[in-house]
Amino acid sequence: MNSSIFKGRKAIIVTKHGKEKAISPVLLGSIGLNCVSFTDFDTDTLGTFTGEHSRQNDVQEVLRQKCMAGLNATNYEIAIASEGSFFTHPQIWIRQCNEERLIIIDKKNDIEITAITHSFDTNHAQKTINNWSDLLYFAQKAGFPKHALILRPGTSAYKGQVKGIRKEEILKNIFHHLYDLHGAVHVETDMRAMFNPSRMKVIEMAARKLSDKILSLCPACQWPGFDVIAHKMGLPCSECDHPTQSLFALTYQCIKCKYEEERLYPKGKTKEDPQYCDQCNP
Repeated sequence: MNSSIFKGRKAIIVTKHGKEKAISPVLLGSIGLNCVSFTDFDTDTLGTFTGEHSRQNDVQEVLRQKCMAGLNATNYEIAIASEGSFFTHPQIWIRQCNEERLIIIDKKNDIEITAITHSFDTNHAQKTINNWSDLLYFAQKAGFPKHALILRPGTSAYKGQVKGIRKEEILKNIFHHLYDLHGAVHVETDMRAMFNPSRMKVIEMAARKLSDKILSLCPACQWPGFDVIAHKMGLPCSECDHPTQSLFALTYQCIKCKYEEERLYPKGKTKEDPQYCDQCNP
């Protein structure tokens, strides 16, 4: 078993938001997998950013549900799906973070591999406003019109919302209409992939990470997906040899046979600079 099992085969990408544009070229070029989009399944029923449908399961289960919906409706043996989340970073609270998960399921070979990537390169934001100048400022910061916006009444969670706005004239007309009716307007960035170039780039990053995992073979059984499961800190200081908080080793594990291997000095250095040592630089 090795990564060449995907070469020349066909897969479906279960999406209604154009994600195949970011995923297909990467997987074709790296592992020779030919991908086409499958849009018959309404992925919005599993959760939307704007609240019409709340996510009922964890992200991993949603990914599986998307893939299985495509596999059960077609004759394909391989399905791919992605799911995005946006949140305030727990350590850097002023920064918004985009997490993208990408899964591939090969029904024939009983393979499931998931890649996860994070990026601060996101325009994710929302605000309730009551004048056009504030909306125009928000739009400029959000990368409008390349990045679309969503408007809705400021008093409603999602009722009456208009998505995918990319023209200033339309944005202005909808704003004044909603403001005249409700006295406040809620604006947010449209985070659907086909309306958000920044997010599409992060999905492409996840696709590259997925291809890297597929190409990483277990030394014991040659199964794809040999990847990091643990980080070990403690790289010794070059001055006093005391363990620092810098990365010392990574532990890899096979998703099939569970073989594990620890690899030292993953960043290519065997000692840390004393400036990062709690003993030398407390």
